[in-house]
Amino acid sequence: MRKVSILIGICLLAGVALTLWAQAVEEQLSPVMKQVAPTAASLRMNLTAKDASAAANDAQKLGELFTQAQGIFKAAKVGDAAKVAKGNAAEAQETLAAIKAGDWDTATAKAGAIQKTCKGCHDVHREEVSPGSKTYKFKP
Repeated sequence: MRKVSILIGICLLAGVALTLWAQAVEEQLSPVMKQVAPTAASLRMNLTAKDASAAANDAQKLGELFTQAQGIFKAAKVGDAAKVAKGNAAEAQETLAAIKAGDWDTATAKAGAIQKTCKGCHDVHREEVSPGSKTYKFKP
């Protein structure tokens, strides 16, 4: 009986620790990820308008956001998400380089490549808090 009680206690502590860990990751990640979609939308609009200055600012910001996300994922030992974020940061830098070179087709293609990775990562690491709420939390 005592061994069962100890096992239950250990499981309870592990559950609490995992919950606190996920909440800490969510607190760091949420403000970063909430900036990605509007920045990506702004980048698309600025690429379409061929506004080099604004598009460059957006690409730079996306690169910084994905670099921050990569660090959070790496610290949380979520390797697949860290790899996606690293790739997106690199794509953002390549987008920025294409903008600076005036190569709008390449810049648009690179920006599109970033967006194509979002759904796959979200399908694995994001869950809706309650059905239809459009509010999400990080899922390790």
